[in-house]
Parts: sequence; structure tokens; C-alpha cells
Amino acid sequence: NGFTAFVNDLCGILILLGIALAAIQRFIIKPPHVVSETKDNLALLLIGLLVLIGFLAEGVRILMTQLPLEVGLYSFIGYPISRLLSLTGIHWTTVVYPYLWWTHAVLGAVFVAYLPFGKMRHMFNTPLTLLLNYKMK
Repeated sequence: NGFTAFVNDLCGILILLGIALAAIQRFIIKPPHVVSETKDNLALLLIGLLVLIGFLAEGVRILMTQLPLEVGLYSFIGYPISRLLSLTGIHWTTVVYPYLWWTHAVLGAVFVAYLPFGKMRHMFNTPLTLLLNYKMK
């Protein structure tokens, strides 16, 4: 679906932009109110790898299905990657794609399992606290 492909690629680019800005703030600017801990860096690494492997898997999938240009262009990151991959002599579809897919899936599962232990747990804690406080009134 063109809309889904476009939104997925756009969100992936925005996530990578956010990771780059967070890394610049943590490692270059280093304001005193930003405390960079190992688990924060792990979260940035997990999210970044998840998106990058996702783009690569999408490119291989597009290459594998031989999407025509008018359909593939909705995936404005995946389609160019598929064209670059087609220039190599590697059999992406039979040899590499299953490993890419599983790597992407495992990284996603590891990230979800990591969420309650990192600083991003506030994504769950805050709405739950608000809901519980609302129910108590």
C-alpha cells in the first residue's frame, strides 16, 4: 500500500532525526540538565538499529517482489535501497532476507522488553498513573 509505505518511511526518517539530535545533545552539546547514562545510549542504539535494519529489510523485500517504479516510489527510502542492492551480486532474497527479517523482529522484541527498565518507562507509567488517579476520584 502506497500510503503505508510512505508513512513508514517518513516515520523512520523522523526517528533517525530524533536519534541524531539526541546523540548530538548527549555527546556534543552536553547541557548540565541532560544526564547521559548507559541505558539511554542503549535505547538510542536499539531504536536506531531497528529502523536501519527495517529500511534494509524493506529494500530487500521491494527487490524480491520486483515492485515497479510507480508503486515502489511511495517507499522513498526502501525503493532507492532496493535499486542499490540490485547492483550487487548478492542473492538478497534467498540468502540475506530471512536473517534481516529475524534481526529486525528480534530487535523489536528486545526494545519492547527493554522499555520497562529504561527512562522511557514513563510512556506507560504516566498514563497509568493518570488513569488510576482519575478512577480514585
